[in-house]
Amino acid sequence: MLQLSTCPVFTDVKKTVTKVEIFLSFFMMVERMNILKIYIFFTSKVLKRLRNALLWFFNSFLFLCSMPHILIMTPDRVFIDQDIEEAILSTNSGRIGVLENHSPLLTSLEISTLQFKEKGESWISLALLGGFALIQNDFLTVLVNDAVLGSVLDSSACLKDVEKAQKNFDEATGKKEKIESKMQLMRTRAKLEASEWMSTAAI
Repeated sequence: MLQLSTCPVFTDVKKTVTKVEIFLSFFMMVERMNILKIYIFFTSKVLKRLRNALLWFFNSFLFLCSMPHILIMTPDRVFIDQDIEEAILSTNSGRIGVLENHSPLLTSLEISTLQFKEKGESWISLALLGGFALIQNDFLTVLVNDAVLGSVLDSSACLKDVEKAQKNFDEATGKKEKIESKMQLMRTRAKLEASEWMSTAAI
């Protein structure tokens, strides 16, 4: 009697079925992997969009809540450190205004004036006696040799100082004397401008 296990035809069919089962198993595994890849792909897309939405919301929140801050420092003290609405300062290339989200800037400052508006309050004017200013992340940092509030200056006295400094400059003869008298003239003019600006703002 013929045994199926020893029949060549049966053996070939069994091998073929085994190969088909292996192929189908492999195909199903690949299909599962593709489904997993598709799931991961769409999940990553969703997470990426969610992340971008959260970043947009966070940046918008910062934009709405941001308020410029000014820090003015002299060699011996912190002169001013407070939130402001806007500022105007004089650089070597001209006067610039500073509001929230101002682009980063590093600039030198002439002997001139700086004005800023306090949060919900009035304008303040100062005489700055040369230095540097850094604008970054809504933070205005000013490093100066000295600063004077226009509110503590008397316009009449400042005008007399300007006239005296102008006379000294006109009468200066040597190069060193000319430079020193010019610097003094610039300082007195800055103080006069700051005091006059405060007098105008008070009206």
